Amino acid sequence: MTSTENMMAKMGHEQEENLGENAEGIMDAIQDAGNTGLTGLSSDDTTSNVPGQVNAWTVNREPATHDFKSQFIEIGLLPHNSEPKFVRGLFAYEEGVEDVYTPTNNGGGKAWVTFGTTEQAAVAAQNFDDHYIGFDSLLISAEEFEKIDFDLISYSDFRNQPKAEPTCTVKITNLPPSAPIKNIVQMIKAIGLDEKFDAEKNRVDNVEGVEIISSEGVLVHFAREHDAGLFQDCYNGLYWQNDTLRVEFRPDSEMEELVQMAVSKDSMEPFVGNIRNLTAAEVRGAGLPNTMVDVQLNAGGFAFVSLDAAAAVKLVDKYEDGFSTRTNHKTYFTPPQDREAADAFEAVEAKFDDGKQTVPPRGKAATASHPLTIHPPSKSRAFVPQDLAQEWGMKMRNFTPVQKQQEHPTIRKLHVARWGNVAPRPEVQNVAALTTPRPDAQNVAPLITRTATMSLAPQFVRVTINNLPLATGTQDIRNFFTDFTLCGAELEIKRGYAYVWLESETEAKRAVETLDKGVVRGQIVTVKL
Repeated sequence: MTSTENMMAKMGHEQEENLGENAEGIMDAIQDAGNTGLTGLSSDDTTSNVPGQVNAWTVNREPATHDFKSQFIEIGLLPHNSEPKFVRGLFAYEEGVEDVYTPTNNGGGKAWVTFGTTEQAAVAAQNFDDHYIGFDSLLISAEEFEKIDFDLISYSDFRNQPKAEPTCTVKITNLPPSAPIKNIVQMIKAIGLDEKFDAEKNRVDNVEGVEIISSEGVLVHFAREHDAGLFQDCYNGLYWQNDTLRVEFRPDSEMEELVQMAVSKDSMEPFVGNIRNLTAAEVRGAGLPNTMVDVQLNAGGFAFVSLDAAAAVKLVDKYEDGFSTRTNHKTYFTPPQDREAADAFEAVEAKFDDGKQTVPPRGKAATASHPLTIHPPSKSRAFVPQDLAQEWGMKMRNFTPVQKQQEHPTIRKLHVARWGNVAPRPEVQNVAALTTPRPDAQNVAPLITRTATMSLAPQFVRVTINNLPLATGTQDIRNFFTDFTLCGAELEIKRGYAYVWLESETEAKRAVETLDKGVVRGQIVTVKL
């Protein structure tokens, strides 16, 4: 049997069948086979209704009818990990598209599209149900979908950061440049974190700070790490206002440094004493919900804190009777001690009562021109003349701010009677001639002398170490700075970063040059001023 006869036999022709001279009849047989419903790859009939013979974007059957009652449609069988931007491109010629949503990990290729009206949604569903898209001719589906509250979180290529250590600070990028703070407020409200919102200050109860760091980036510092994690989980990759948001955790030190650089002229520096063995974080915690701009610990067991004037008044008033710490000691906040700051402090106090009545004075609200105050031991408080304090308090209760300023000599007498005279800094006029300490206050003289000496101590330079492992301890930091002399306040280690103090700016710059990108407990850290 020849090869031609073999081929014809496979096509169903008998061996005896006459195919003509030189087998011309084979062409008729092949053409007859083409009428059985089979098609070849070279066919140019792009309008054929034969299954398998369609191009991209061609519907292979009439779409199912939809009785729509919703403005949302669900798209299925999309390419894996499809993003909102890709889906929006598919609907570029559809009318009424308002928003596009995709799952966090879109392995199943799903998306949800919202429209302005149910009619527009119905038209889009008809156009895309059983539709072929792309060069791979993927068949997708479209059907009605009922939106449920906030379940449709839209994500794109931004995924949750792998191994990202949660902090209280997040950075949001790709926000609308025209009103980033307004958008932050809307986002916070959407997830229920908008209690006690202050529109004037763009602030909510559990958000401690919002700072715009560029045309597209905003830092938000939450009071609790849990709230920051919730915000990041909800909005990282969210399609918001025609762009995809990115929300990432940032070291809390970034927000602190921004706030310190933005200290207003109205900021004040109340003094806090008796904080030996306490950390700056614990001092900050005592002031919540008021945010302290800075906390400068000193070796003598006291600190200067910086915060805005209104918060300073609230803080001093709140702790009129002091507060207990984990060291079982009473700690007090006192107003600024220089004359100018004291006057400003009293002016803010007066505003709290709408001009009707000033805030009742506190026993420790001294306004003498002293640079700082050291609270003596508790037994030395026995000399406080309660009758003088009560008399002064009753008088000042009905004074106007101007009258209160005129009463500074009386305030000085009360202050010296309670705490003794304090040596001023060189730049402050000596007030020793104006006041004379009581004889029973002489027992605090050594303490006052030591305090005056400390006030003339050199100013140390603070260095920040970022990206620290959570298990980092004091000894790890000391080993890291083994070639440097750490001085000033004790090491301050926080979650993911730490502060150390060096003796000069030259040493601080040398530390940045030699230690930046170093390794602590197997993790690369950054060092900066």
